[in-house]
Amino acid sequence: MDPILKAIIQIPEERARARQIAAEQAKQRAEERRRWEGQERLREERKRRAAEEAAKADHLRSCVQKWQEARQFREYARALQTAACRDGAVLVPHSRVAVDIEWILQHADQIDPLVANSTYPANQ
Repeated sequence: MDPILKAIIQIPEERARARQIAAEQAKQRAEERRRWEGQERLREERKRRAAEEAAKADHLRSCVQKWQEARQFREYARALQTAACRDGAVLVPHSRVAVDIEWILQHADQIDPLVANSTYPANQ
């Protein structure tokens, strides 16, 4: 067969083969992109979960600190009352000490995350 004729006959075959190779490469790139996107979604999901866990832990630490602080305030109020009532003294209503004790107890309730009427965000 004439080499020129043979080359002309092979042109469509070469084009078809080139199209097939290009299609396979495009399919591989699309699959790689889907795989990468899937992995990226997993990374983002892990990152989101880690951020949620960190926020929960921070909130928990804050609640525990506020709860401990409220307990300390209540303990201090009791100690203040005990000191004011030494030697048989009676705590006079509306006295400076009585007002201070009442304020301390109210403040403790406001910051205590376990108290229903607390203004702390955990109860809102």
